[in-house]
This record gives sequence, structure tokens and C-alpha cells, in this order.
Amino acid sequence: MTTDLLHQASDRLTSEFSPTWLELDQRTGLPSRIGSAQTGEVDLAATFSLVLGGTEHRGMHGELDYDGCSISSDLHRTGRIRDQLCLDGRLYTVPIQAAGWYGTLCYQIGSASPEITWSWRLVPGPNAEVLRDVRIGL
Repeated sequence: MTTDLLHQASDRLTSEFSPTWLELDQRTGLPSRIGSAQTGEVDLAATFSLVLGGTEHRGMHGELDYDGCSISSDLHRTGRIRDQLCLDGRLYTVPIQAAGWYGTLCYQIGSASPEITWSWRLVPGPNAEVLRDVRIGL
């Protein structure tokens, strides 16, 4: 079964498998609050940035270094949140776009620890710069 959540001031993701819920920022789709009836609520400040373009070379210790890159934090939601029942919980997908890259933020709420997992998928648009790194903060 799949449903759509309509735009609200924030979107609350819940599951019949867990007392824990997650609220998402309406504009970005990033987590803005987490809580449950047992533990209360906690505000979150999530960030999502793409490191784009530039050139790469080997650093002094063999690591990759990048020169001339730009950082884009202009993430925004491009559509409705979709949810579907899966084997071990409820999966929510949020369509996003940032700096010519398109994809989804995925949140799964289940009964086992960790009760909430977060992942993302990105694909380049036709004129997207090379993606060097994804930086996520919570």
C-alpha cells in the first residue's frame, strides 16, 4: 500500500511498528524534529551539502584532495512524500533536487533498533557538475 502526504508546515512520518516519529522540514525534506510519547521531542538541525566540480589529485598521504570545488547547500523538495509498507517497517521517500542533481531522501521507521534509518540516492541531471562529496550534518 502506498500513500501520499500533502504539504503541511512540517510533515510527520509515523509507523504502526514504532512509537517513534520524525518531522521533516517542508522545504528541504530534511529531519527537523524527532520524538515519541515515551521520550518526548528533540529539535534537529540537519544539513545536506554537495561538493561539486573542481579537479582531484592525490594528497601527501595518498588521500584524494580536490581543488576549485564549489559547495551547494541549496537542497529542496520537488514533490510529495511517498510511503510504502515494507517487510520490516514503513519506508518514506522524499523527492529532492540540489545543484542539478536529483534523487530521494529515504526514511524507514521500523520496530527494531535503530527504529529510524536515513539514506539518500542521487543521480546527475543533464548539466550537473561532477559530484566530489556529499556532506551531511545532524
